[in-house]
Amino acid sequence: MPRSLPPLTNDALKHLREALGWSQAELAGRAGIKVATLSDYETGRMKHALERSRLDGLAALMGAPPWAVESILAALESVRSASPATGSGAELSPDLRAGLEQAAAKIARLVRRDLLAAGRALLHEAARAQAAEVWAVLRPMKKDADRRLAIAQTPGYATWALVERLAHESEKAAAHDADRALTLAALALSTADLVPGPPPLRAAAREYAWVYVGNARRVKGGLSSDAGRKPGEVETSDAAFVRAKEEVAAAGELEFSPFSRARLLDLEASLRRDQRRFPEALALAERAIALARPGEQGFLWLNRSAIFEQSGEPEAALSALREASAALDERSEPRLRLVALFNLAASLLDLGRGGEAARLLPRVRALAEERRDALDLLRVLWLEGLAAAAAGNTGKAAAVLDQVWRDFAAREMAYDAALAALDLANVQLAAGRPAETRSLALQTAAIFRALDVEREELAAVRLFLAAALQERATAEQARTALRALKAVGPSDRAHG
Repeated sequence: MPRSLPPLTNDALKHLREALGWSQAELAGRAGIKVATLSDYETGRMKHALERSRLDGLAALMGAPPWAVESILAALESVRSASPATGSGAELSPDLRAGLEQAAAKIARLVRRDLLAAGRALLHEAARAQAAEVWAVLRPMKKDADRRLAIAQTPGYATWALVERLAHESEKAAAHDADRALTLAALALSTADLVPGPPPLRAAAREYAWVYVGNARRVKGGLSSDAGRKPGEVETSDAAFVRAKEEVAAAGELEFSPFSRARLLDLEASLRRDQRRFPEALALAERAIALARPGEQGFLWLNRSAIFEQSGEPEAALSALREASAALDERSEPRLRLVALFNLAASLLDLGRGGEAARLLPRVRALAEERRDALDLLRVLWLEGLAAAAAGNTGKAAAVLDQVWRDFAAREMAYDAALAALDLANVQLAAGRPAETRSLALQTAAIFRALDVEREELAAVRLFLAAALQERATAEQARTALRALKAVGPSDRAHG
């Protein structure tokens, strides 16, 4: 006769304890019961089955999430359902018994793996929450030196999670302030030097920080070779990415890194995009999407769209933007959702699909107004001016675009001011107003000089400006100049 089996809840307690690596003595001590009592629980030597509420309570004492109990119970129930009923008189064949034992062992391994992963996720979530609190203390400080001192002298401040938080704050700042982005990335790097724990973790923190230093340098303009660089000039972004790879090579890889590999690949893809190494950029972006963690797909598709746009593949860029829009949530990622919808509308306008773009604009403006960011609202106004032009309302388009380029100029954002000015010139020339375009060229001369239009790749811009001053420019020349300027500068108008 087969031996009688303990009730499912009793058996589940034993498997859960063993999967989590707890001894009977440890769990009994934590629960305040005798070891013999716990043993009776697990073997079923008791009058009634272990109550589910008691099983859940003991599981919670061991730090197991609620779903772990359900997994164990389901696994045991599945194995038992495959065997003959207890007391039926049927015996299992050796082969069937061996197969069931192997299945049970595999289930136990899978459950233990999931429990470990859940435990790591909870610890990482707690560390990030603590880092958010630390950042709330550091952020109001006026001097970077004060932040460095606070991190160095306050126990518990220098953590991998704070390195990550500072790096991400650097990326946010890059949209508006390259100097601040570089300062925050450097702070992340100095914090990484203080991270406690094994050398591989510190190396991973330094790698992460170096990549964001490289990103800040990219935004700052450090793309050219270090050769001949003068003191005080921005070091190259490439050099920072090389340092990042050296960190990992020197200390080895962590078995389970808290840092996102997808984000690092994505930022390197942005660098290769700006260096016009498009095949490399797309390969890196594809790898990033493949390695994305939950919640990362949206902004990764955004970068992929920017690569397609700058490499001259507008339809592919539009497709990637649709993927980004679908992946981004307005509640948890309102800023990125705004960027995705903004760029989607801008791409539709560039492709001559003004009606589709117009249907997106009310939601784009609503998201921008919810954020109350002045620069976002200015960019939305820019988009509305382009939409007005597409709809044939040249009067409104000209008035809006004139305001936009002047506002960008007042903010000393030369690249955006130049783009908006070329958009305005296109509207003026399409309406047959070359004298107004000549006046615009004179007013924006300093802006275009700041962009170094003498470069070979901006020859179309020089030709347009020369023709505009002679009142001989055409709308097609303005559009050609606009495409040339977009190709060498930031391709994401919504976040700089």
